Amino acid sequence: MNSSRPTMSRARACAFGGALIIPLALVGCASGSISNRAQACDTPGVTPTQIKLGLLYPDSGTSASFSSARAGVDARLGDANAHGGIDGRHVVYDWEDDQDLPSTNSHAARILVDSGQVFGLLEESAAASGASDYLTQKHIPVVGLSSEDVWSKPASTNMFAWQYATSQVDDVYGRIVKQAGGTKAVILVPSDAPILTKVVKQISTSLAAVGVDSEPLALDTVSDPAAAARRIGSMHADAIVGAVDIASFGKIAQATVEANVHIKVKLSLTGYDRASLASAGSGLIGVYLPSFTTPLESNIPAMTRFKQDMAQFAPELAESGQASALQGYVDTDLMLTGLEKAGSCPTRDGFIHALRSTSSYDANGLVLPIDLRTVGKPQFCLALVRVNPTGTAFEVVNGHLCGVPVAS
Repeated sequence: MNSSRPTMSRARACAFGGALIIPLALVGCASGSISNRAQACDTPGVTPTQIKLGLLYPDSGTSASFSSARAGVDARLGDANAHGGIDGRHVVYDWEDDQDLPSTNSHAARILVDSGQVFGLLEESAAASGASDYLTQKHIPVVGLSSEDVWSKPASTNMFAWQYATSQVDDVYGRIVKQAGGTKAVILVPSDAPILTKVVKQISTSLAAVGVDSEPLALDTVSDPAAAARRIGSMHADAIVGAVDIASFGKIAQATVEANVHIKVKLSLTGYDRASLASAGSGLIGVYLPSFTTPLESNIPAMTRFKQDMAQFAPELAESGQASALQGYVDTDLMLTGLEKAGSCPTRDGFIHALRSTSSYDANGLVLPIDLRTVGKPQFCLALVRVNPTGTAFEVVNGHLCGVPVAS
């Protein structure tokens, strides 16, 4: 699997003990700066000079946003290594393409753990369930994107995320719609995605909790946005909530304007990325979007540092991908936090115990605080942004908006 994988240019990566050092633009490949505090340890992946991690993500297929997440990994590790690494050890990684498939994820994880002898794994994948039982049994620290229920299983004490997918419904989306003046919402969903039936139920429950009526509208295609707009008008809706891709949402939103269908609130559940503005045009003007990190438009010091790290250590990524890159950046920061807490000779069990004892983690303000002591503890808070009146940028509406759990 590794033989055909692309690698970064030699100017940005150096072979060191068979692993890839991610990027060391400031410190090169010299080992002379290694701290005297580093010591020999017998934990896999830990040497006197480095800590080796594994990265699982879909490098092939349609999940392009995960490539942006890898750039965030590069940026955070580049910053860490430029400042001496963890306890004098540079943090490096090798990676495998899991193709966003559970079966491939399982195989790729075994390659990294058994053959690659990595300390722990970063998972920027929606298929982590493939290897989860194996990784839990072997006490492998895992940090990443929690998009499956497996991350919240009580037994998954080795798996960490700063935002957990949950079946618990809260009223935050209902509050967004109601506060903007909506009284009845049409929930747009693709008809070929049965899994979204659960999503529709959760959204409608959130809306109903604050007194907003809703009705789903399944779309076979978006080849006729005008027809969809007329249908929305006939449903007497004044709000649309999108569980479709952002480009389709933008086309339908624009069609409602052209059809003189008065919509007070347009909320898309996906698409907070500058690339969306280019793809959907004026149809996104005024559209609200949730962000589960501090918005990129914020000017807090941690956000400034993130952007500087991206420019220095992952310059190949266009600005349009930075919302996705922030996911990988924060995941990596959480992994580094666990390594720092695990002591000068980190063990896997020591890492898990130390990070699982953390009562509040927020990546210096890049995400809302989460208590890691409970596996899979849900977050009912988010940030809210809106597309500006010219359709050229996002503006922050609310940096910390929380909902109240409701019965589903």
